[in-house]
Amino acid sequence: MRDDGWTPGPSPWTLVLWALAMLGAWCWLTGPAHGQDPATMRARTCVSEAGWSPGADCPAIAAVARWRARAHHDGDLRAALRALSPRLHGSPCSVTRGWLCDLDPDGHRPAGLGAPWVRVLPSIGSSRRDAWLAVLVTARALVDVPAREPCAVEPHAWGSGADLRRRALAGYLWRETDCGPTRNHFGRLLVRAVDPD
Repeated sequence: MRDDGWTPGPSPWTLVLWALAMLGAWCWLTGPAHGQDPATMRARTCVSEAGWSPGADCPAIAAVARWRARAHHDGDLRAALRALSPRLHGSPCSVTRGWLCDLDPDGHRPAGLGAPWVRVLPSIGSSRRDAWLAVLVTARALVDVPAREPCAVEPHAWGSGADLRRRALAGYLWRETDCGPTRNHFGRLLVRAVDPD
């Protein structure tokens, strides 16, 4: 308190910096990587990796995410999904098919999706909106009550057969595991075969 009885408050610059810090924290918490619930993140991953009718791929991808969360992220499923698909779940989302970034729980038409969103498409037997909401229901069920393991052996990664071969060439010993009729290949890391040095 000054002699004239007035107590000075924070400077205007302090208030501006505080407001910017709060805005940054809000953006971080509500961005696609942090504010998204695990089911929506998983559903986006399923559509990204296996299309509008992911079938057996979605449970197998969920199994990979569960393993990664346990093994590397203290059980945090969102952190595991960000690590598995960093461009899709990063902030900002930077995938080539930008409409994947806009898939949301309400089923709003993604801004970047040029094809009809609500018209039934013969190729999938429903509209893309209905197909997305069905994938989201499946993904939410897999988060809430994980189904029995969909693969013969718990998978640690997915990709094309070429992806698994590249991992083998990088010195990892992988075994492909049967996860049913999937578009992707799923594999399990057995050991590091060679020392990278």
